[in-house]
Amino acid sequence: MCRKKRHIYIVMFFRMKILICSKPAVIDKFNLLADTIRMGIRIPAEIGFAGKGANINLCGATYHGAMKVAARMLSYGYLWESIRMKGGAYGAGLTVSGNGDVAFTSFRDPNAANSLEIFDKAGAALRAICESNEPLDRYIVSTIASIEPLLSVRQKGIRAAQDYLGSVTWERICRERSEILCTTKEDLMRVIYVLNQVCEKGGVCVIGGKSSLDAVSTILEQQEL
Repeated sequence: MCRKKRHIYIVMFFRMKILICSKPAVIDKFNLLADTIRMGIRIPAEIGFAGKGANINLCGATYHGAMKVAARMLSYGYLWESIRMKGGAYGAGLTVSGNGDVAFTSFRDPNAANSLEIFDKAGAALRAICESNEPLDRYIVSTIASIEPLLSVRQKGIRAAQDYLGSVTWERICRERSEILCTTKEDLMRVIYVLNQVCEKGGVCVIGGKSSLDAVSTILEQQEL
């Protein structure tokens, strides 16, 4: 298996693990995220992976296309600068799925503990953008480009099959596109609450060597070797 594909599979597994950690075993009507897990997985490596995530339905929110605009803004702005450029990680980002799954991740990260703290400040970073005079046009165009890439006939078939199996309707696709195109700073301000709730109460997963796990030992509730 080539290195690029191996990296893709690792990241896919990692995001899945984060979201599994965020699923409560029993839903308490007074604290929907009461049973989320904060887990560490030890591997023989000096670098690691850090992540936080949850489904927005568990914190009383519903999906809106503006969330993908926010994810794009933070992934290629705040998170890239703080974790990739300053922290030395291979990559970092925020993903938001149409079903409401939200996941902050860092990839090949030498300082997982620091990245978790940076995730917690994502809401504040988004607020700073909203309170500035910076227009949203380029972020909206970038988000549309990410969800509507140029596809070959084969890729169109794969996407159609994925949408069918995932019960993604044409109406849902059109609604999401419209929400993205019409995103305002007021919409993004509402996303801040969701991000803060995910970071405060969501699941946490750190994969790394002994030093990486020791640095976050006070946060983790269980570790796997």
